Amino acid sequence: MVMAKYPHMLYLDRMVWTQYLERFAAELKRVWYDVLVGSPIETAADASPADVRLARGTGCKRIDVVGYGRRGLVCVEVKPYGNHAALGQGLLYRDLLMRDYPELSPVLGMIVCRTADPDVVTLGSSFGLVVVEVERSN
Repeated sequence: MVMAKYPHMLYLDRMVWTQYLERFAAELKRVWYDVLVGSPIETAADASPADVRLARGTGCKRIDVVGYGRRGLVCVEVKPYGNHAALGQGLLYRDLLMRDYPELSPVLGMIVCRTADPDVVTLGSSFGLVVVEVERSN
């Protein structure tokens, strides 16, 4: 499952995701990258099919990874550091995935990072979001 590149992940994100896979790949049976959720940019009623595709591709939110495995379906936000922005993205993406694909519910939200702000770990847990720090032994 480890690849040289993953769709739309920045270099540091790729390093973190690779570390996660090297430690926890057995937890995932399938993965999907760069999953679009949310509302696209509005287009005019007479917009061309190309404009509609462009609006969807640039206006929707992009989930780094959706995986299926031991924990069920997981919505993964990958960040070098698990901070408040990662927490917000993790919650938003998980909830949008369940809204856009209700047949997939329930979905576990997860932040995969090198290390995380302890407040993010605690608060994330209270919202049902798991924080996995690849440089610690979770």
